[in-house]
Amino acid sequence: MKVYYRHVDYTQERSFAYYDKLFKQFNAPFHMHPEFEIAWIADGSGKLFVGNHISNYSPNDVLLIGSNVPHCWHSNTLEKKAKKKRMIILHFRMDFMGADFFYKPEMKKILTLLEKSKNGLLFNRGVNEVIELLIQIGREADRFEQMMIVFRILRLLSKKRTVEILNKHSLSESITYFDYERIGKVYSYISDNLKENIRLEDVADIINISPKSFCRYFKKITQKTLMATVIEHRIDYACNLLKHSNKSVIDICFESGFRNVSHFNNCFRNLKQINPLKYRKHFEEQEQPGIEERLKMYRMD
Repeated sequence: MKVYYRHVDYTQERSFAYYDKLFKQFNAPFHMHPEFEIAWIADGSGKLFVGNHISNYSPNDVLLIGSNVPHCWHSNTLEKKAKKKRMIILHFRMDFMGADFFYKPEMKKILTLLEKSKNGLLFNRGVNEVIELLIQIGREADRFEQMMIVFRILRLLSKKRTVEILNKHSLSESITYFDYERIGKVYSYISDNLKENIRLEDVADIINISPKSFCRYFKKITQKTLMATVIEHRIDYACNLLKHSNKSVIDICFESGFRNVSHFNNCFRNLKQINPLKYRKHFEEQEQPGIEERLKMYRMD
């Protein structure tokens, strides 16, 4: 996948960049920049690419991506395109609070956080306060207070124990950005055709190799078979429907591309270690009362 260098614009009144935007789809190219990036994904789901890591993102994920780490998001194309998706992005450089500020003894935890961010960090538990602070930056008129909020966000993230390290290994020479461009095409095809019968021959044809060669190549890059990947995409899509719709399990089964409920339930249990109904109930129980109401007042229609 070709990596684009992205220039981040700053205003003269602020030493960091802040964006609160609505998108029809997240489809930015694989890109990098010298700034650290904190991103809150308010809506939508899809694939997240960070370095040589590929996984799924979901609403209310918060990410910290290090300086010059290639990354991008690709929206799930089956989601309703009429509803725009919100993302808040914060960009800052290592010296935005002073050349050696984060190297002072009191900043040890935050420095460790920033050093770990070279691997990409995902926070998806206990991030409500971080989300509210990210929103607050856009509502705060005082520039000094804005900077203090950024500092509070970094302090909160540095204290989090539940964090997922995304890119655990640096990009190897055996896996090139060209490989990620090809795999990205495969993932896009799968997302666009989840409800259809996805055939090995058709997928292999997308990247112009034989089905046999495709099986070896795809397994080498993703450590999974094509069918396992298709099922994973379908279950991820089903999870999103279970969490954010009132549709029945049977309807979700067929909408996710499965042909019968028994197969859907078996695949769901294998991947999530729980059945679909219990998954929905568990999600509802985990939702903190009041947080959605608090966030709705900040959401952009």
